Amino acid sequence: MASKWAAVVVALVAASSGIWAQSSAAADEAAIRERIGRYDRGERTGLVAEDLVFWSSAYQRPTVGNERGIESKDIQVPLDSRVAKSQRNKTAVVRIVIAKSGDLAYEYSNGELSFDTKDGRHVSIPQAILRTWQKEGTEWKIAAMFTRRIE
Repeated sequence: MASKWAAVVVALVAASSGIWAQSSAAADEAAIRERIGRYDRGERTGLVAEDLVFWSSAYQRPTVGNERGIESKDIQVPLDSRVAKSQRNKTAVVRIVIAKSGDLAYEYSNGELSFDTKDGRHVSIPQAILRTWQKEGTEWKIAAMFTRRIE
């Protein structure tokens, strides 16, 4: 009889941990989506890791942290022709996957980067986005981000 109760307890614990893992992953995904929204609104404070690895088609190679990137020779709208602080992002999340460890995730999204130029144009560039998210304490931060113009 005792072994029967032990089996029931083990089954209940296993089931509840599975439910907790699912709800935890759902909460983590919701937190990441909220942070993507903040990023799209132009917020950066507290959203990116100090040693963020970033690479877009605007730069020749990835940058790390506050490193200033070298502009790509193939850039369609040079960085110095853009109006400061006019950049806007729109993100349409396609997929977010949370690692079983609960401290890493990746996100694949479609997006749009838009900005104004000093000659009065408004430019919108469709892009693909791949971000790696890392949990620091209880906060999700962008650890790596790759964006590429969709041709």
